[in-house]
Amino acid sequence: MCLLKNIICRKQFKLKKRSVLARYCEWYILYSIIGVLAKSPIAGVAYAPSNFSIILSAFGSTNEHIFKLIGNYKSEIFQKMFPFSNDFSKEGFVFLTTCAQPKSRGYIILKSNNYKTAPIINPNYLEHKYDIECTKKAVKVLKKLIDTKPFQKIGAKIHWPYIEECSQWRDEQGNNTENFLECLIRFCSMTGYHPAGTCAMGGQNDSNAVLDSFFRVNSIKNLRIVDGSVLPTPVSTFPNSIIAALADYASEIIQLTYPESE
Repeated sequence: MCLLKNIICRKQFKLKKRSVLARYCEWYILYSIIGVLAKSPIAGVAYAPSNFSIILSAFGSTNEHIFKLIGNYKSEIFQKMFPFSNDFSKEGFVFLTTCAQPKSRGYIILKSNNYKTAPIINPNYLEHKYDIECTKKAVKVLKKLIDTKPFQKIGAKIHWPYIEECSQWRDEQGNNTENFLECLIRFCSMTGYHPAGTCAMGGQNDSNAVLDSFFRVNSIKNLRIVDGSVLPTPVSTFPNSIIAALADYASEIIQLTYPESE
């Protein structure tokens, strides 16, 4: 058995099919205890009542090739954000912020009637003004946090990357203006890689629904979808546990619909 936070997972299960918890426990034993992915760089997560979250990542330098690909950054922007990239003698940390309930909405449309042609995907990040204001609030909170005695005691200071297009928005004293913060957010933001809602579940009268309440694709027989795309609206921060619960629920529905006796 393995102790997973406050959950005890056992290898012996009386269920005919392994539950999500059982499979997670097996994964934890086989892959999570050792190996390069055994330890997460996330040192802490905080949720604010102002509808944003803050993640403290415990790394001061990072491999440019890997992180640039993950964030889809241009080399020039990345190097300005991480001036000590690949210099592993430097110590530091990174704060990541995200709006728990962003209001911007992207879309996926067909590029042609050829099914082999990739569709057009536009995530439309930061299209809604609310998302900018939410992120600016988080940045201001982080500024106050860095100014506290514990962080000042270790000599922590914020690195404001010099983006030429944003420099015009700093005042004569070099202070950050609202426009400057918005400019940095638009240049330096990266995706959280948790897209959802492209095959939303809904009721019979919902014209935007792709699935019914049993994960069945409308107007198509014998086809179900069970992943993050079924969520009709964004969930706050990480959807992983919710998607795992959806999968467990869907498996029960399928088992009841097609019992082994058939």
